[in-house]
Amino acid sequence: MPTRYGTANMLAQNRAYRELESEYSPEVARCLTSRNLLRHGVDVSDADVAAWARINGQCCKAHLDIRDEVRRAERTASVAAGTAVDRINAKTTR
Repeated sequence: MPTRYGTANMLAQNRAYRELESEYSPEVARCLTSRNLLRHGVDVSDADVAAWARINGQCCKAHLDIRDEVRRAERTASVAAGTAVDRINAKTTR
């Protein structure tokens, strides 16, 4: 097991994956990653590893902001709820 945990380990594993991908091939990187996970009781497919790598790659390019998406969803929900309440109030005051 690595001596790093949490974010430090995520960054180290992402870097190791990118180095394998560059030095050998994406297929080798996926295979070795899924094999190591299996050694630790985590059964993932090559497609799972590819998706993980694709998402992490976009994170590294700052193309993912989940908290911003939550804020947007909350604003939309708030507007929708406000509109629904306004419609209900309009019907009850007639």
